[in-house]
Amino acid sequence: MRALTLRATLGLAVIVSAGLVVASGPALAAPLDKRELEARADFAAGRYQKAVDTFAQLFADTGDPLYLRNIGRCYQKMKRAQEAIDSFQEYLLKGKNLSQSERQEIEGYVKEMQALKASEAPPPAPAPAVTPPAPSAPLPVVTAAPFEPLAPLPSSAVGGSTAPPPASAGEGHRFRVAGIATAAGGVALIAVGIGFGAAAQSAADDVGKKYNSSTDSAGKRDATLQWVGYGVGAAALATGVLLYVHGRQPDGEHASADRSRRLHGVAWLDGHAGAVLLEGAF
Repeated sequence: MRALTLRATLGLAVIVSAGLVVASGPALAAPLDKRELEARADFAAGRYQKAVDTFAQLFADTGDPLYLRNIGRCYQKMKRAQEAIDSFQEYLLKGKNLSQSERQEIEGYVKEMQALKASEAPPPAPAPAVTPPAPSAPLPVVTAAPFEPLAPLPSSAVGGSTAPPPASAGEGHRFRVAGIATAAGGVALIAVGIGFGAAAQSAADDVGKKYNSSTDSAGKRDATLQWVGYGVGAAALATGVLLYVHGRQPDGEHASADRSRRLHGVAWLDGHAGAVLLEGAF
C-alpha cells in the first residue's frame, strides 16, 4: 500500500512538471528579427539613414508602432527636424499602451525638434528702402536782352532842310551775318534739346521696367535740359530770323530808322513745357 502511494505521488509530480514546461513555452520571448538586429547595429554605429530604411521595412511588415519611435530617433540624430517630428507624433497616435513617462519622453523629443527647426529658419529679408525722388526746383524765367540797333548818325542841315546822312553800306550785311549766326546757334540748341529728350525717354523706359533712383533722377534732369534747349534755341532762332530780315532792308531804311526800334525776347520754361515770346518794333 505504501509502495502504491509513493508511485502515485511520483507520477503526479512528473505530470505537474510536464505541465509547467508546456505552460512556460509560449511565454519565452520570440527571437528578434535579424533585420532589427542589423538596424540596431546601424543606429549604434551612426549609420542612421540605413537604420531608417530597415526600420521602415519592419514597420511595413509588422505594423508595430515601436518602429516609428526608432525611425524618429534616427531622424533626431540626423537633425532632420520635421521628419523626426512626424515620426514621433505618428508613434504617439498609434501607440496604444504608452506609459505616462514614455509619452512625456516622446513629447520632449518633439519639442526639441521644434526648437531646432525654429533656429534653422532663415530670418525674413528686410523690405528694400525706397527713397522718394527729390522734387525738382522750377527753372528761373530766362529773358533775352533787348536788342538796340545802331544809333543813326546826327542829321545836318543842307539848303535849309534836314536830310539823313547816307548810311554805311555794310550795316545791312552785319545784321544779316549776326542773324545767321544767332539762328544757327538756336538750331544747335534745339538739337541739343532733342538729344536730352531722347535720353529722358530712355531713362523713363528703364524706370518703367525696373525702378532705380539714380536713373530716375538722371531722366528728370535730362527732361529739364530738353526744355531749356528748346526754349533758348527757339528764342535764338527767332532772333536770328528777325536780324536777318532787318539786315535785308535797303540801306536808306536803316539810316532813317529812329532809336525807338526794339526787339524783345522772353523764354518761359518749367520741367515739362516751355514758351518763347518775341516782341519787336521797327
